[in-house]
Amino acid sequence: MLLAMAPLISTDLNKLPDAVTNARPSMALSIIAFKGQKDTDEVYLGGNGMPGGPVNGTKTDQGPALAAVNVYLQSTLYLAWKTAGQETVEVLQYALAQDSLPVEGKWVHLPTTTGPANPAASTDAAPAMAVGANNQLYMVWKTPGSNAPIAWSVYDGTGWSTPETIPLARTSDAPSLGGFNTSGPGNVLPLCLAWRGAESDGVYWAMFTPGSPALSQNNISGATTDASPAVAPGPPVSSGEAFSYSLIWKPKGANTLSLAPVSGKTVGTTFTLPQVQTDHGAAAVDNWNDTNGFGATVFNNLTVAFADKTGNVWRGIWAMVPDPAPFPGAGSDFRRTPDEGSNNYVFYRSNDCKLLDRVTVTVNVTTDLHCPLGFGFQLNTNSATNSANFGRCEWQQCGFILDSNGNLTSWVNNWVSTNKGPKSIDTVLTRDSSGNLKNLLYSWSTPTIPAGCTLTITLHFDQHLVVTSASFSVILPAGGGTENNHIDFASNLAITPGPGLTAADYLAPISAAQIVIVGPDNKKDADFKSGAGSIGISAADPLIAGSGRPACADGSQTLEQSNVLYGVVSSTPSASFGQTFSVAASKN
Repeated sequence: MLLAMAPLISTDLNKLPDAVTNARPSMALSIIAFKGQKDTDEVYLGGNGMPGGPVNGTKTDQGPALAAVNVYLQSTLYLAWKTAGQETVEVLQYALAQDSLPVEGKWVHLPTTTGPANPAASTDAAPAMAVGANNQLYMVWKTPGSNAPIAWSVYDGTGWSTPETIPLARTSDAPSLGGFNTSGPGNVLPLCLAWRGAESDGVYWAMFTPGSPALSQNNISGATTDASPAVAPGPPVSSGEAFSYSLIWKPKGANTLSLAPVSGKTVGTTFTLPQVQTDHGAAAVDNWNDTNGFGATVFNNLTVAFADKTGNVWRGIWAMVPDPAPFPGAGSDFRRTPDEGSNNYVFYRSNDCKLLDRVTVTVNVTTDLHCPLGFGFQLNTNSATNSANFGRCEWQQCGFILDSNGNLTSWVNNWVSTNKGPKSIDTVLTRDSSGNLKNLLYSWSTPTIPAGCTLTITLHFDQHLVVTSASFSVILPAGGGTENNHIDFASNLAITPGPGLTAADYLAPISAAQIVIVGPDNKKDADFKSGAGSIGISAADPLIAGSGRPACADGSQTLEQSNVLYGVVSSTPSASFGQTFSVAASKN
């Protein structure tokens, strides 16, 4: 069974400077190759410190192909292109360091001993490359003609093999090839070949084991395209499968990109990638198993490169979440309102009040988070209904507030419901009665938390799992240091304990937690102008991502709101979760 996969808004979409093309780009690692905008032009590069080009001697009338062998300490980048005005293909290689930065500083021909340095290809379209078993470099290309079979060849370190055709795979456009590069002889996973149908314009794919006579072509039912599709390896999205591939194509007559996961002969749900407008096909890679730096797998980075309708080259990252948990308030298609702010997942262990322990929340800001009137991060937790102190402590809050002057402060605020409405029992807010700032962590000149900042909230528990205090920290970007403070709940009690009670009787364990990015306080909304990043939450025991609070928690809801959008997370219980966030269109 192929699992559902949730569509997400890209929180990282950038236009490459001085990059314009009239053809489909290609990509390997985080490097993008593209032909210039002339009908016949050279190949240029963008991203990750590579020299922009042009690459000498690469005159072509089609889009280039890019692939990489990614191994420890040193990797190799491969560039292939169709020679302008001819039907031949040429290949160069470039040595890369461990971080994908260049080490040789020049493109060179592939070394050979028994075979040619370029494949004996004959094509009228762009080639495609991928790394497969034993780190061997595979190339596929369309043979000349309007209804022509695809051919392939492999470079094994000594030269290119004699080309072979794939009679069942016929196309009128350039094919695509994807593979899992595991940098060793254990890589036996098949490649994935994708192409546009020669007569039907359908979107086709096949699991491709070079040299095997068996090849079963499959198609996305109802999908048509007028450009070359892209294919990228990805995480398993099918029950019992070890891997999958993602197909990305431009629907015929449209300017968007669609995506569907495929595993074997099975195809998952088709989604439209938001924010894309293009007249060409795309390029794609997937940085499978990436983490966000605090141990939680936030998402599998599906990175897509495309040219917009004016030819500018863009790179976007979309989060691929297999088997997503239903988002609060969303339908089965995961569509949500552009105002989510206070509406995010609630994390808990069970419906029978199993208690949370060692809860930590981390927010990484990747795009400047700016709101003119200020905003706040709220960690909202619910006391367990079966705890002895539940009647005195039902809803526990803490977090950060960034005011309109750029001051970042921390706060705590516990509540109990009374006949007259919620009553605060434990309060450390950001200003005292004279208006002076309390618990100040850092000050910026504007209400903006810059990209590169990391904010952390850590709850502290006693031996009975009662929440007793919270620590707050902000790590500043570019080696700017770390600012910390700590707030003890009992010593900041805002009311006098009742007869026979102490401050500790107004504290309680928690059974659910939620993190939201909203207005600063007092029912204020936040209208963000920019911002993106990731949120992580972890605990001592596996958590469930719920669309609402469990039965062992009250129904309290944050009253502040914002135009923040949250990414989905997996439905699989885990001791750590990560999700993306981004800012929807501003209201004003």
